[in-house]
Amino acid sequence: MTLRASGAVEPSSAVKDVTMTFLKRASTYQTAFKAVAAGKSRPCKISADLALNIIISGNLMRKTYEMKRSKTNSNHGVSVYPRYDKIVTAKKRYYPSDITVTETSTEVKLQSSFRSHFQ
Repeated sequence: MTLRASGAVEPSSAVKDVTMTFLKRASTYQTAFKAVAAGKSRPCKISADLALNIIISGNLMRKTYEMKRSKTNSNHGVSVYPRYDKIVTAKKRYYPSDITVTETSTEVKLQSSFRSHFQ
C-alpha cells in the first residue's frame, strides 16, 4: 500500500485496523462508514465556550437555553449541548478576578477600576 508512503497516515492506519485486527473492529468501522454515508452520523458535542457564544449572540435566557438543550439532546440521544453550570464556569474564565458577576448583580472593586483608568 502506498497510503503511508504518500503521507496519509490516518487512512493507512484505518486500513490496517480493518484488515489486520479483530472482526469486531472492522464491523465498527463498517457501521460508522455506513452511518456517515447515509447521513445518520451522531452529532458532536459542543464546548462550553461555544455554547456561551451561542447564548450571548442569540441573547438567550437560561430557561430558553435549557429547553433547547433538553429538546436537542432527546432528539439525538446524545448530550450535544453542555449543562448550564459548565457554561457559567466558562463565563467566569473571561472576567478578571477583580470583577464578580452573578445573574442579578455585578461588583467591581474600585481599586482595580482606578488602576485601569490611570495607567
